[in-house]
This record gives sequence, C-alpha cells and structure tokens, in this order.
Amino acid sequence: MSAPAGGVRSLAARLPDDIRGGIFIVLGGLCFTMVGAVIKQLAGTLPEMVIALGRHVFAVAFVAPFILRKGLSAVRTQRYGGHLYRSAFGYISFLGLIFALPRLNLADVTALSFTTPLWSLLLSVLFLGESIRASRWIATAIGFGGVLLIAKPTSRLDPAMLVALGSALFASLAMMKVKQLSRTEPPDRISFYFLFNGLLFSLPLALPVWRTPDLAQLGLLAAIGGLSCVGQLCLSRGYALGQFSKMAPMDFFRLPLSVLLGFALFTELPDLLAFAGMAVIVAASLFILLARTRAG
Repeated sequence: MSAPAGGVRSLAARLPDDIRGGIFIVLGGLCFTMVGAVIKQLAGTLPEMVIALGRHVFAVAFVAPFILRKGLSAVRTQRYGGHLYRSAFGYISFLGLIFALPRLNLADVTALSFTTPLWSLLLSVLFLGESIRASRWIATAIGFGGVLLIAKPTSRLDPAMLVALGSALFASLAMMKVKQLSRTEPPDRISFYFLFNGLLFSLPLALPVWRTPDLAQLGLLAAIGGLSCVGQLCLSRGYALGQFSKMAPMDFFRLPLSVLLGFALFTELPDLLAFAGMAVIVAASLFILLARTRAG
C-alpha cells in the first residue's frame, strides 16, 4: 500500500501549484456543501442553537490536537478583541445559515452566500474608505438583481431569503476582520479563536433550548464539525498554493454541487428564474473578484 501512496504523493508534487491549489479549493467547496446538506437534515430535529453548539464542540475537538502539538505559543495573542469581533460576525452568519437551510433550497442558499463579494465591496467603502470604480458598482447592482431573480419578491417574501442575505453580509464582516487580523496573526490562530469563541457564544444560548441529541444526531453533528475543519484547511491550503485570481472562481463549483446534492437528498430543483439568478450572481461576483485582483 505504501508504494502506490508514495506514487500518488510524488505525482501530486509534480503538478503545478495552481492545479494543486484548485483541487484543494474544490475539495473545500465539497466539504462546505456537505455541511449545508447535513445541517438541512438536522434542522427539523434539533434547535438551531444546539446545532451551532455541536458544530463548535466537535470542530474544537478536531482542531485541539494540532494546536496542542504546536504548544500554547500558537494561540498566544495580543489582539483577542479583534478575534472576538471576527468570531461574533462568523457565528451570526452561521446561525443565519442554520435558519435558512431548512426553509429554502440548498442551491438557493448557496447562491445567496455568493453575494459576499458584493457586500464586501459596499463594506470596503463604508469602513475602509476605498475608492470603487463605476464598473464595479454596476456589477454590484447587477449581482443584487440576480438575488431578486432567486428571491422573486412579492407581498409574501420569504423571510428566510432575507436571513440568508444577512448571513452573507455578516460573512463579509467576518472576512474584513480576518483581513485586518492576518497582518499580525497566522491563519491557524485565527481559525482556532473563531472555533473557540463560537463555543463560548453557543453554550449559554443552547442551554435554555437544550435537547439531548441521540446517537444518529451526534454523528451528524460530528460530521458538521469535521467537514467544517477539513473544508477550512482545504481552502487555506488552496489559496496558499495558487494565485488568488485563479483560485477564487474555483469556489463557485459549490453551486452545481449544491444543486446535485439538493436534488439527490431532498428532491429539490431550483426553477429557471433561480438558475438565471445564480448565473447573474456568479458573473457579477467573478467580475468584482478579478477586477480587485487586477487592481492589486
């Protein structure tokens, strides 16, 4: 068994960094799509706060051995306040996903999560004072037009659509804090504090609505925690290996994966307007991501 394994590792090492990075990004996207599917499966059987707690308990359990192996110096920080804000934004975003997933198609929620670059552009103007070209404002407006195609707002707009959009907004806030923290903090430390602080947030919120998971539910919670960790590691590795302008579009593979999983597991199939909205959001987000990369 060792010889074939060694051959696979040798072949992987000979691949260009962009190819290897792209593979990691696609694998990470698959992990996060599966996380969404498992949450959707669990959401009707456990309170949202208990699901959030379970995710952080198991994720911390998966991460702890790697942190302990490196020693306490790996988590020593003078910027705990920044980590706390990043964790709070990410935690609120995750709660939004838990609320939206059982109420919407998996593919629709995934598509709405791709509005993160659109929100990031708005936030960079409001909080970072960046100057934005007119073409990127137009792309942002077009991207939110794609949201309307998915949401199809009427007098009875599904509140879960707004929650999913809010989840993407808070994900953008979290990523803005990650960008600020990454000037002095390594990725492993940022990831650890996100998971650890999420555990602190989850515990007092889960206790009032506590329902003890059975063995099957515990297995699904462990899958959420494990897949979240593996997905994060894959994305970090992918972006470290490849050029950002080539890696970022690979994350959009999550969209066809979510369509396939949604149909296979929940017999969900978005309508034609929703497919059109997905295409518009992806195109607008790609334009913003690649324009930002070209601008340096």
